[in-house]
Amino acid sequence: MLVTTPPAVKAVRSVLRDMGVDAGTRWVNDGYVWVEVAGGESLAVWIEGNEHGDVVHIAEQLQNDLSETSTFWGRALPGCPGHTHPASPERGDDEPWWVCPVSGARVARIGELA
Repeated sequence: MLVTTPPAVKAVRSVLRDMGVDAGTRWVNDGYVWVEVAGGESLAVWIEGNEHGDVVHIAEQLQNDLSETSTFWGRALPGCPGHTHPASPERGDDEPWWVCPVSGARVARIGELA
């Protein structure tokens, strides 16, 4: 039997990778993805109604939730090049992007941040 990873889990993993966060993910069939961050902290990403993986919504949740953990408190996730603030997740041209919240410049597509 072929087991596939749900799109929402793939989206969570790609956002974490862009943020440079070392974390494990686990799909929980109650409408969320469990994220276990290196350092012992955990959080749940609510994906109820988002099973297909709206990566912009997932990125917003992860930015908010991770910024409240002691491991990532005060860090810009992901950092906006040349600034101290984080890049913002936005949808543009029907694709998810990391965007500078000050200039509006696109930094990279979500999931492709080097």
